[in-house]
Amino acid sequence: LQQKLLKYKSNVYLVNTGWVGGPYGVGKRIPLSMTRTMIRAALASDLEDVFTDEDTLFHLYIPTSCPGIENNTILHPNSMWIDKNAFKARSTKLASQFSEFYDKMFKGKGIPRSVEDCCPGK
Repeated sequence: LQQKLLKYKSNVYLVNTGWVGGPYGVGKRIPLSMTRTMIRAALASDLEDVFTDEDTLFHLYIPTSCPGIENNTILHPNSMWIDKNAFKARSTKLASQFSEFYDKMFKGKGIPRSVEDCCPGK
């Protein structure tokens, strides 16, 4: 996959199509229209020149804006949660679960360090 991404200079986008503002029962689903708008922007290469913020816990770059999305706070999961401490606790736990799974399944199996360093929680 890495060879194909490099060869064709492809960008990869992770789009949150689930919950924002809190866990199930507190938050709400992202409207399908917003999901479609974000995917259209990615497919049209409209996100290539926007500014990004780095999420150092999950090793992702989050666009600060998206053409067609009026309220850009939806792009940053933490900004949608009223309880910032609950968001931090949940996201830290999730990153740690990714890290534990990686260690259990892939540690010591020849995965390049550069890939391991991209694992959430590492």
